[in-house]
Amino acid sequence: MLCSPAGRDLDGDIRGYRSAEEQARELTRSIRREVNKLSELWSALLDRSEQWQRRLADGLSVSTLQNNLRINQFTYSALSRFISPNYVP
Repeated sequence: MLCSPAGRDLDGDIRGYRSAEEQARELTRSIRREVNKLSELWSALLDRSEQWQRRLADGLSVSTLQNNLRINQFTYSALSRFISPNYVP
């Protein structure tokens, strides 16, 4: 191995040279790695989206039940006053 700075550059250039096939293989591996990363991120995004959807549905269900309960309480209260023997229109 050469010790001069110019020699190191030349040595690095020789070792750094890759054929078109090697470059294509490396590019393919790199793309596959990125696709795998994106696939994992997409899967995590879908999971989080499903969790948010369940939370939203649960929240809406609770809200709907609370509103129905309020309506029923109001209706019961109104009817009980109407049915009461002391009711005067």
